[in-house]
Amino acid sequence: VTLTVNSLPQITTQPQADTDYCGGETLTLNVVATGTNLTYQWYFNSLTNPISDPSAQTATLILTGLATANSGNYFVVVSGACTPSVQSVPTTVVVLDAAQVVTDPISQTICEGDTLNLSVVATGSSLQYQWKFNGNDIPGATLATLSIPNMTIAQAGAYTVSVGNGGNCPDDLSAAANIVVNTLPQITTQPQADTDYCEGEPLTLNVVATGTNLTYQWYFNSVANPISDPSA
Repeated sequence: VTLTVNSLPQITTQPQADTDYCGGETLTLNVVATGTNLTYQWYFNSLTNPISDPSAQTATLILTGLATANSGNYFVVVSGACTPSVQSVPTTVVVLDAAQVVTDPISQTICEGDTLNLSVVATGSSLQYQWKFNGNDIPGATLATLSIPNMTIAQAGAYTVSVGNGGNCPDDLSAAANIVVNTLPQITTQPQADTDYCEGEPLTLNVVATGTNLTYQWYFNSVANPISDPSA
């Protein structure tokens, strides 16, 4: 007489998910079990929701093209020639939408002393922002909007923002907003007349100024009396 004793199903290594996943990635969960004539069935969140993927009837579950709807608890029931079946400890899967910039910050030309306002629109899960100036992080600039008061000439340049979700998903970098800061007009040499003139002599006055795209208008006695001469 030959006596066969079948082994009870027993899980020796529980399935374990990574910390989080990005949309579109592949989830691979594996269970190691012992026993006779083992079969497997993976579940999502509850025993009333068996996973229909072909790999869900094997020791290794493989789900491709993850989406946020795939976030939840996964476990497997291992059955064998003998009862009872054994159920694994649930492992939690978090699927994040990768950050994507949909509206870039806009290039601007402003004047010294003005406030620079930039904004970005992005999609994704749990978005985090980091603004950069000429490729370097701006300390504390971690919102979807950036506001810098009292702009100076030294702050002219390229502003970008990196958008991520704090997980393993790659950050998305916006296009650069090129900021031009115009110099305020400033008189460096005041006009100076000679002591006096004789009737009929020409008058020549000169001013030296710095600034961006300068224009000039000379006046006689008050700003209510602009001089119409072409040189004015």
